[in-house]
Amino acid sequence: MYSQHFGLTQDPFSIAPDPRYLFMSERHREALAHLLYGVVGSGGAAGGATSVPGHSCLAEDGGRE
Repeated sequence: MYSQHFGLTQDPFSIAPDPRYLFMSERHREALAHLLYGVVGSGGAAGGATSVPGHSCLAEDGGRE
């Protein structure tokens, strides 16, 4: 209904978040850096188990500005 009326090329609503629409402000980047340091840099609360998602975040971010 929305797609046809507004001429959209993809569905406007989804249950899953779309990382293309992620806005990383300076404060977001700083918070992510602190979080990743706590999880990846120090070994995290669960040791090596939490380092895989942390490395995934770093790889997905790719140094985005």
